Amino acid sequence: MRKINLSRWALENQPLVRYLLAVFIFAGVAAFFSLGQEEDPPFVFRGMVVRAYWPGATAMQMGQQVADPI
Repeated sequence: MRKINLSRWALENQPLVRYLLAVFIFAGVAAFFSLGQEEDPPFVFRGMVVRAYWPGATAMQMGQQVADPI
């Protein structure tokens, strides 16, 4: 069985390889510019961060009077 040598084939068929390279580059550039991109995507991010500061409060006070009601 004969092994396929891709490097040899590419060197023997340089015009075809250059043509295919140009086609793939053109297709990639066309695909890149046809991609849609929105500034604000239409998905909902269901999470938030709440920070509460209470100087002088204990951890128990923060837990009972701030964290539990939130």
